[in-house]
Amino acid sequence: MVLGRELADLGLMHDVGSMDMQQESTVLAQKLASENADNGFKRPTNAVEFGDIMQTTKSETYTSESCLRDLSCLPLGGYSVMSTFPAVNVSAPVTKPVVVAMASMDAATFFRDVAPGADSPMSGVLALLAAVDALSRIDGFNEFPKRLVVLVFTGEARGYLGSRQFLAQLKKGNFVDYGLTTSSIKQVVEVGSVGQASQSTFFAHKQATAASASTQQILESLRLSAAATSSTVKLANAANPGIPPSSLMTFVHNDPSVAGVVLEEFDTAFSNKFYHSQYDDKSNVNTTAIAAAASILARTLVMLASDNTDSPILKSIQVNTSLVEELVECFSTTSPGMRCRLVESLMTASQDSVSRYVGVFQADPSVLPNSTPEIISDTTRFVWNFLADRTSLQRENLPANCTSVCKNPEEVCVGATKSQQGQCRASATRYVNIATESESDLGSKCIRLTFFLLCYQICTCIFSSITIERILVGTTPYRGWGQDGSSGPSVY
Repeated sequence: MVLGRELADLGLMHDVGSMDMQQESTVLAQKLASENADNGFKRPTNAVEFGDIMQTTKSETYTSESCLRDLSCLPLGGYSVMSTFPAVNVSAPVTKPVVVAMASMDAATFFRDVAPGADSPMSGVLALLAAVDALSRIDGFNEFPKRLVVLVFTGEARGYLGSRQFLAQLKKGNFVDYGLTTSSIKQVVEVGSVGQASQSTFFAHKQATAASASTQQILESLRLSAAATSSTVKLANAANPGIPPSSLMTFVHNDPSVAGVVLEEFDTAFSNKFYHSQYDDKSNVNTTAIAAAASILARTLVMLASDNTDSPILKSIQVNTSLVEELVECFSTTSPGMRCRLVESLMTASQDSVSRYVGVFQADPSVLPNSTPEIISDTTRFVWNFLADRTSLQRENLPANCTSVCKNPEEVCVGATKSQQGQCRASATRYVNIATESESDLGSKCIRLTFFLLCYQICTCIFSSITIERILVGTTPYRGWGQDGSSGPSVY
């Protein structure tokens, strides 16, 4: 049986349908299947036909062939989340070197609607959120020589859509108001899968090339942070060909000299046997390991931002283990799931539990996502609200109430639900659109591939420009980087 991301390795571009069968339906299916077998599978045979339509811009689009013909295929997409810590004044941003802390929040499985991703990728996201929560309770960050930028990407399981689009927009100067440019990023720390770390032992993965002084600083900070919290961070095996599949790959492809490290639960091979499968649920993660990773990360970020491994602030860092446990309950269970107290204090979820599948981008990119929450996934909305709340500046005056958008352009509306108004907070937290193609451009590109797709009998519901580029250049899933056929960094 092939699970999860192995589908991508096989070159399959379609997802497998699933349905929750009741006893009556199961008995009928078994009966019809037996009739087929007794008949030697000769025609006429019994068959099942799905009546679901594709998620495209035009109605009555049932097949990829009609989607291609009508130019109605939608690109994969959604929103990533970016936040600065401490918050910056967007009208007068302070330019400082930047330390990036990042994780990804989407998974890919056999079944689009069953992609819990508890260990991969959500354990890394939850560790990052818990670390930011711990940092929000300390003073003195404004005095550090470096700033912290938090990034939580979506679309990473589908060609690293989120990180690629972030860097593309960064090059265009879209984040100058936040004091963020291509040259300001000095160090990158990514939190990967950490929910299965045995005895709170983690592994730091770097590029196969010799580590720069900045990379060595990250590694040393991780080691010292782990030692101070009764955990362990080991340097990953030198025989590894490089960093594992991660968002850092995109940063390395953009700038091979970038100083970056990925913190993982494994050394030379993935330890999560349910990686990117429908079985990666709460039973597959350990809250103690996630809390340990959060503590290591919080201390490491202070060391890097302050350029001081002995900063007095380190003594005041405390990760809230109860928060970690609550986050796991909210994001890795069906009950209470997204109806948990923590989520409901910040937003109203659209469903009890959510899939980590990235989905398609159906919104107008020019529409302000804060004013149209229905176009954003529950996971993304929570991450945005949580980061906006924890990174917001304290105002002398009482914050104004709000329902979606604040009058002050330097404030965002945090915690608005169906039953209560939110509050306007001074926070530099924003959504980052990861849509990659216009509908017409994507459709024309799909048309050129119609013959190829039909010859190989590939029937897919949603086409991604990144996936299409892989077909055009004939590269493997982890090494294709664009239409020029260039390869990414060495990976597992």
